[in-house]
Amino acid sequence: MGEIMGDCQGEKIREGILKEPIEIDGKDKTLFEIKPKMFAEQLFALDLWLMKKLTIFDFLSKSKEFSVYVKQVSCVEFITEAAVKYSEKKKKAFEFFMNVAIESLELGEYNVAFMVYSAVTSQIILFCDDWEDVSKSCSEKYKDLEQIFGISNVKEYTKHFEQCKRNKVPIVANIIGIIDRCNVEKLSELKGDDYALAFASRTRLPGRVLVPLYNILKNQPVFTPEPSLQRFLGLCLNTQ
Repeated sequence: MGEIMGDCQGEKIREGILKEPIEIDGKDKTLFEIKPKMFAEQLFALDLWLMKKLTIFDFLSKSKEFSVYVKQVSCVEFITEAAVKYSEKKKKAFEFFMNVAIESLELGEYNVAFMVYSAVTSQIILFCDDWEDVSKSCSEKYKDLEQIFGISNVKEYTKHFEQCKRNKVPIVANIIGIIDRCNVEKLSELKGDDYALAFASRTRLPGRVLVPLYNILKNQPVFTPEPSLQRFLGLCLNTQ
């Protein structure tokens, strides 16, 4: 994975997100010709590769490395928003990304699913007339995601996440919120285990999120990187 990203370092999307060729099984394809499940798997692989550069301490302290990760992984939202914005067939774009979000959720990739859902939501506001044209199935998938990721449905997300039996990636924005709410005085002056102990003493929530996060950081990658698709994601990461 590192070699793939290294090869495209400094390069950016040239043909536009919707026209950039992606070679799959020896044939050039464009974004919407990729199966949503495959795209979701490769977003999972990208998120995990970026995340594995971090430690739990980076998350708790919101270190410089963590800030870099947050900026890089936001390319998921960049891809979603740009693809919908510049697509002449927005119905197709909306339906593609709703399928990607659902596939991500089924894989246990809550972080990617949430980012795609959030990006689609922002585009629905901008292109509400086009959203009215999507299929009933697409609309129902959005409502299902809204039940989990809606701003007023934190308890539903927590319940859904805890019931998931797979190795799972929590919503990083949710982790940040938990850390901010802890508000431990002089936390920045503590290091290592002292930091973790002080943090844990102020809240009951971290274990629900940090244990799965720890497990996903320690486990081997779930999906094998697909070179051409990861190169495409790398170009998007450089372009955002």
